[in-house]
Amino acid sequence: MQNDVICKSYGAWPLARVIWMQDGEVVDSNYTEAENMTYNTLEVRASRKDLTSPFECRASNNDQTPPKTATFTRNVTCEPLSVKITTGEEPLVEGREVKITCTVIGSNPPALVTWYLQGKQVEPLHTHVSERDNITISVLTMTITRSYNERQLVCRAANKRLPQRPLEDLIKLNVLYKPNATLLLGKSLNASLLQERNDVYFECKIKSNPPPYKVEWFHNGELVTHNKTAGVLVSESLVLQNVTLDKSGWYQCRASNVEGDAQSNVVNITIKYAPRCAVDPALRGVGFFEHLNVTCVVDADPPNVSFTWTFNNSVRNEQGQDISSNRFSQDGLSSTLLYVPMTERDYGTLLCYASNSVGHQKVPCSFTVISAGPPEQVSNCTSYNVTSHSASVACSPGFNGGLPQRFRLQVWSMETLELVLNYTSEEPVFDVRPLAPGMSYKAAVTAFNSRGSSQRSVITILTINEAKMHMSLPSRVEPSPLMLVLGVMGGVLLVVITLLLVVWRLRKRGRQGELELQHSSLAEMQKRENNPDLISSESQATGGKAATKLNGSIYHQQSYEATSENYLDQTQQPQQQQQQQKTEYESKGSSHRSYEFESRQQGSPSPETDELTRLTPSSPPLSTTSTLGRGGGVGGGGVRKSVGGGGLGSGGGMVGGISGLSGLTGGLGLGGGLGGGIGIGLGSASTTTRGGSGGGAGASGAYIKRTAYDIDSDLKVSTAAHQPLIREPPEGRLKYA
Repeated sequence: MQNDVICKSYGAWPLARVIWMQDGEVVDSNYTEAENMTYNTLEVRASRKDLTSPFECRASNNDQTPPKTATFTRNVTCEPLSVKITTGEEPLVEGREVKITCTVIGSNPPALVTWYLQGKQVEPLHTHVSERDNITISVLTMTITRSYNERQLVCRAANKRLPQRPLEDLIKLNVLYKPNATLLLGKSLNASLLQERNDVYFECKIKSNPPPYKVEWFHNGELVTHNKTAGVLVSESLVLQNVTLDKSGWYQCRASNVEGDAQSNVVNITIKYAPRCAVDPALRGVGFFEHLNVTCVVDADPPNVSFTWTFNNSVRNEQGQDISSNRFSQDGLSSTLLYVPMTERDYGTLLCYASNSVGHQKVPCSFTVISAGPPEQVSNCTSYNVTSHSASVACSPGFNGGLPQRFRLQVWSMETLELVLNYTSEEPVFDVRPLAPGMSYKAAVTAFNSRGSSQRSVITILTINEAKMHMSLPSRVEPSPLMLVLGVMGGVLLVVITLLLVVWRLRKRGRQGELELQHSSLAEMQKRENNPDLISSESQATGGKAATKLNGSIYHQQSYEATSENYLDQTQQPQQQQQQQKTEYESKGSSHRSYEFESRQQGSPSPETDELTRLTPSSPPLSTTSTLGRGGGVGGGGVRKSVGGGGLGSGGGMVGGISGLSGLTGGLGLGGGLGGGIGIGLGSASTTTRGGSGGGAGASGAYIKRTAYDIDSDLKVSTAAHQPLIREPPEGRLKYA
């Protein structure tokens, strides 16, 4: 195909030479001169190259100046060169959305792209087309289903300006999906004619990609396993050889591949079988000329059965005698025979047979007819679960005499011979109540039927006396004397330990408070040690009290008694006055401590005064007294009339007893001495009088000051908490008050 394109050159002299060039080569040099112009008509066959390589027209009339040029690009209509389909992923999976691309190269103008799935055009709504240069791209979006598997997908491209046949590309879709299983009964089998001893097989039709790697079979929900001995063959088909009735039910197969599992539909089969007896052999009793209805029941499928009856008598020594159909009736799967024995030879065995389309009953139903009579006596009667008001009685039944039997229990009082209970039961088991406690009873069990009663079986029931019942209950074990002694000793020990812990806690608490006061007052005490401020208060012939005020707030109190004339003279001098001051903090419902210091001045500082810096916490509640021991310990002694106690220890220790003269009082004294002396006093007081107890020990002439709580009727408490220890009191000046 040629295009008539003319290149003209004007105004040149001499006239210009006009040529066409493409890609640097002359493709047309045939030009024409006419008057003032030169022109050249492009006469080159069109090709696909023209779309990318333009033509150049050159006009020149000398070699000194550059030629004049003009370009021209030829628009060439071209058919597609190639069509290619590509998928985004491989393989395709059911249920996923994929994009499939068709690329068309070389068409000008752009190609028209259409899609076809198994010969049917896909709607353009599912495609997207893009164009660039001479390339056309169409994208098909689709959701994959298993129906697309192995179908052909075609992409077709055509240039509608050209008559040429369009180009196309196709692919075969490979879609992965989980199995689809369908269960079928063997083609040669009729589900309504499956019978015992026949072979049955199933086929599991499976559609899946990839093929299943496992096929399983289920019977009534239970997994079926391969068992050639039992006639069960498992593969993609299930074979059951020589089936029996238990093979009836529903069957199902399940197939599995990499995409998942799938259950098949359910196929239910029923194995047809010949009649079989549905009642146990029975023994029936009847008298001469009495009517006996004997009912035979069978089980069969199909249920369309017919019955026959025969009679066999060992006396006649016959195999069996058919009974006329007029003497029995039929109702579905049961038949009732009316039988009347006329002579002794009419007692024997009645046999019932049934048959259906599958076959004849192999084992008949059997009924033995005997001459009826009263039942046999029950045996092995026992009583159990006997209480004061009830009991249980059980016996073993005997032969029923050929007729249905029942049982009767009668209970008589052994003392009054009165019938107190009368029971009737279908079984020889009775719950006997109510009964009186501690009584004897006679219980009789009798079996009876329409022919009469058996002999009685008698047992004796002795109910339990209620008093004996209570005595039989578990009783408490009386403790032995040793256990009582150990318990008392343990209790006393626990009380002692508890009291000692209380004393220790109180002393520790007092010591902590004293240490705080000691730090604040020790400096002041040292300043006034050589010149203490002593104030005389009282002095008596039998004894006196002196107090020293330290820093104006803390007092110490000491009891003593003068024993020589010189000491009395000193205490009676006006310039050596002694004064006692005591500070008490009283409060209802709470206990406050007061601290007392006592010193003694005899004109000038004495050794006793030098030792007044020792502070000791107060003892637990006790009245004030003191004790001196030599070489051992002597403790006890009560203050006032409410408390008393005493104890003696040697070698430096004693434990005081606990006693009380009146009120809720008592005392415990504990002491010991090793060179010095330690005394602990603990006591309690009645609500009306003071009391206390204590213990003491000493050696080398030591003495102990003990203080106590004074407990008044209004529960006000005052405490003297600080006690000095004077190691060397003046000889002959002190004695215990």
